[in-house]
Order: sequence, then C-alpha cells, then structure tokens
Amino acid sequence: MKSPRERTRAHLAAMLAVAALGAESLACAGGTDQPPTDGPPPPRPQRPTPGYGVVDPLPPPPRSCDEVWGSVSGYGYYHEGMARLQFSARQYSEIGGTVKATGATLHEVSRSTQRLDLEISPDPGVTEVAMTLSVGCTMPDDPDGKAEFREVAFDVSFLPAITDGPNRRDARIQVTRREP
Repeated sequence: MKSPRERTRAHLAAMLAVAALGAESLACAGGTDQPPTDGPPPPRPQRPTPGYGVVDPLPPPPRSCDEVWGSVSGYGYYHEGMARLQFSARQYSEIGGTVKATGATLHEVSRSTQRLDLEISPDPGVTEVAMTLSVGCTMPDDPDGKAEFREVAFDVSFLPAITDGPNRRDARIQVTRREP
C-alpha cells in the first residue's frame, strides 16, 4: 500500500502529464511560422517530477506522554471586565478532572477534551495564584488504552495597569507553566 505522500506524488505526476499534453495540443492547433520538418520531432528533455510540496497541517504525533504534558499551555486575558484563563493541550491529550487553585475562586466557562476556559476571581490582595490541571495522555499507538493522568502546574500573575509614564500598559494576566 502506498503512503499518502507517494499517492500525492503519483497524482501530481499524472496531472503534470495531462497539462503537458494539453499544452502540446494547443501549440499544434495554433500553428507556427516555421515550415514543417521531415521526420519525427526531436525528443523533449524529461523534466523531473515535482517533489512533495504540501505543508502538513498537523504536527507529528507525540512519541511519549512527556511530550503531551509538556505541550499544555495557558493564556490569560480580560473579557468584559472579568479575568479569564484558557488552557489548551495537543492531540492525544485530555484535560480532565478538577482544577485546583490557591488564592482564587474559579468558575468554569467551557470545557472540551483539549481546551478549558475559566473565569478567575483572585482573593483580595492576591497578585499570584498557583494552579494545577489534571491532564491525561493516550499514546497514538494505543488509542483504546486507558489515559494516564498527571498534574500540570501553572503560576498565574495579575499585573496591574500602568496609566502614566513611558511604560503605560493595560492590566495583564501572565500564565507561566511550572516545570516539574
């Protein structure tokens, strides 16, 4: 059985051959200013078939669960005056279980297998929150296997707005993944 790349190359070569035949027949139908020559036309030099030119839209599958857990990322932003956090994980992972946070109250906005959206309300006077997510991993070689879960830790910092001076900025939320 041919791989997808080999099938694509064969398809591109067939399309190129059809295009070449079409161009040749159009050139013959249009005529030329040169008188006809006796005998067969000289052979055309063969062009190499084009290589695989399509960019793969998906990343390669992970080789270990450590790659899956290492791919979990977080992003913080303000939406309609509320602080929000968005966590995402790559293919073959699952954000499951409960989310733990110290120094804040969390409200789940939406959840899918590989994405979690939360509203966060830090306790009064708190500028940094420690969080953990439970993330599961199922390797592509064993899609029916049971997911292996691990806690992934994040630090969330609430940076206040600076309204005066050359370093002015809006209030920001910085989410940093803590390495195990």
